[in-house]
Amino acid sequence: MLSLGKARIQLLIALGALLLFVPGLGAVHLFDWDEINFAEIAREMVVSGDWSRPTMGFEPFHEKPPLFMWMQAACMSAFGIGEFAARLPNALCGALTLVVLFRIGSQERDPIFGWLWVIAYVGSILPHLYFHSGIIDPWFNLFIFLGLYTFIRSVRERSLRQSILSGALVGLAVMTKGPAAIIIVGLAVFTYWALQRFKVFFSWAHIGAMLLSMVFIIALWFGIDLLRHGPDFTVAFFERQVALFTEEDAGHGGFFGYHFVVLLIGCFPASLFALQELLKPTKEGDERRAFRTWMMILFWVVLILFSVVSTKIVHYSSLCYFPLTYLAALQVERIWKKQEGFGWSRFAMGVIGNIIALAVVVLPFAAMRIERLKPLFSADPVRAREPRGECALDRSGGRRRRGAVRSAARGACVAQQGQVPPEFVSELRRCGPLHLVCAVLLREQHRRLLTTGGRRVLRSAAGRTVLPPYQELQKLRAGVLWADA
Repeated sequence: MLSLGKARIQLLIALGALLLFVPGLGAVHLFDWDEINFAEIAREMVVSGDWSRPTMGFEPFHEKPPLFMWMQAACMSAFGIGEFAARLPNALCGALTLVVLFRIGSQERDPIFGWLWVIAYVGSILPHLYFHSGIIDPWFNLFIFLGLYTFIRSVRERSLRQSILSGALVGLAVMTKGPAAIIIVGLAVFTYWALQRFKVFFSWAHIGAMLLSMVFIIALWFGIDLLRHGPDFTVAFFERQVALFTEEDAGHGGFFGYHFVVLLIGCFPASLFALQELLKPTKEGDERRAFRTWMMILFWVVLILFSVVSTKIVHYSSLCYFPLTYLAALQVERIWKKQEGFGWSRFAMGVIGNIIALAVVVLPFAAMRIERLKPLFSADPVRAREPRGECALDRSGGRRRRGAVRSAARGACVAQQGQVPPEFVSELRRCGPLHLVCAVLLREQHRRLLTTGGRRVLRSAAGRTVLPPYQELQKLRAGVLWADA
């Protein structure tokens, strides 16, 4: 297979990736808060015909720039509104990512290493699963990684073109998710500069070209939106970014080592080989050692940055997948070429692998008996076993944390195609919390979320789609009870 031309190998990788990631995209309903949000924003773009700014319930949505939602809306325009179209951009990103890894691995070392890097990435749990999702991070991470890599090439080759390309890619990352891209790339470059004892290893002219290119890409939308709609989006957007860094969002907190655990388990088995490589580095020549240093810097910058950030969400550390699988591929290459033993990683792989396999087998059975297990995790097991005859919704929904509450609200916002049935409102007035009704709406109507192709919708006199419950659902975000509305 290695005797094939590189172009054919890349085509083979892309086709194999599409076979892995595309089938079944529409088989599972949208379940993550972010998936629901972004799919609804894209749906509203398609329905209203206004792609100029993100909206939720046809009101401005200030939390994310629109690039990823444009991708989703384009897929919905081509394939119809549904889970498949909402997730297709990330499946395509998966194919592109694996091709990129092979190309960079081949350029930095050789085609064998390129293959090992691809296998390490796609063979790990979370990196593989994310390309089946409808969240922003796969494209965000790819743009950052490519932006940093083209910067490395611009320094090594003294190339103005690579500097301009680097800035454009970082600008696309900002347009995908926000200024965290600039922070990550900036911290990585500053750290490498500090390791060089602040010896200038780059051209200031090239840095200027990179910054101008980045600002140009960002201004293509932010600038136009500022001129058309004023500073509302920009101000609210940056306030949101600051809040994510400084405050625990929607109950998504955690201890400092949260992402260490996520990467160890979520990137299994590559994480074990990467840990081996960290403990016993492969001896390299100067040029290869420099690239390894950049990968190490990227890994630790992302890991430490999002360990410090108050909000802890699994995919925040997903940019670490690139350097982590690079380190794993280095270790596997050494084992293969030098005929070295696997060492302790073989036993750790058996232990962790068996734990994960056991969890995969047990969890479905536990989920089917969740009502029997709830009392075991209650602060007051005796009270938890007492039936609550007064409110059926309370029995089925239970009391959720704010993160789950908001997710249910957004799910109901997307799923509900008409007015809230009166029986839900009357039941709620006895139950109290709005999230119980949202949970029921989500459970009973989520199957219609996008599987109907978005065709069963209400239309106002102006002819656009409307979601009547949205104003009530907005009150949930502030913790207001529907019964008090």
